[in-house]
Order: sequence, then structure tokens, then C-alpha cells
Amino acid sequence: MNYWKPLANQRYVELPHTPRLWEHVYKPIHFTLVVDDFGIKYFHKKDVEHLLDKIGTIYEYITDWSGKNYCGMTIDWNYEHGYVDIYMPGYIQKSLKRLQY
Repeated sequence: MNYWKPLANQRYVELPHTPRLWEHVYKPIHFTLVVDDFGIKYFHKKDVEHLLDKIGTIYEYITDWSGKNYCGMTIDWNYEHGYVDIYMPGYIQKSLKRLQY
């Protein structure tokens, strides 16, 4: 098993067929780590608090409990209707400007 070194003794492992997706061996929690962004899927807030407590001993972090921003994307969760909108504000305009050069 490939353990993330800062959390190796806490039993977080990288999934073998999905690079940068980590899970706890026993707890229902997953997270992704992309450069300096974490995305965490959890069922129990105490599991997230445990993860953040361990990460906080090594790194400084800021939490966005709304889950609205991740890797430059804006995410609008609509749990009531069972869908999510993901968009990148300004992405098309920036891409078009690059094409003009």
C-alpha cells in the first residue's frame, strides 16, 4: 500500500488505480491532493476534523466548508435536486485571448 508519508501512521492510503485519491483504511473518508488544494469527501465531520488535525501539525491550511472552490473551479452543489454545477469563471475569455496571439 502506498501511504502518504505525513499521514502514514494514521492509515491513509492512495488508491492503486486512481493517483492522488486517498482514503482511510477504516473510516469512510476520501480526499484528493492537487498541488495545494484538498478536496475531502466525508460522512462524519469528526473524520474530517481528525484529518485536518493531523495535516495541521505539518501544514497551514484554510477550510472552505461550502466546497465552493477547488483547483480553480467554482462548484455549486444542489443536493436538493441531486446535481452539481462546475464552472471556471473567465476561462473561455482567457482562452480566446490566448488564441488571438
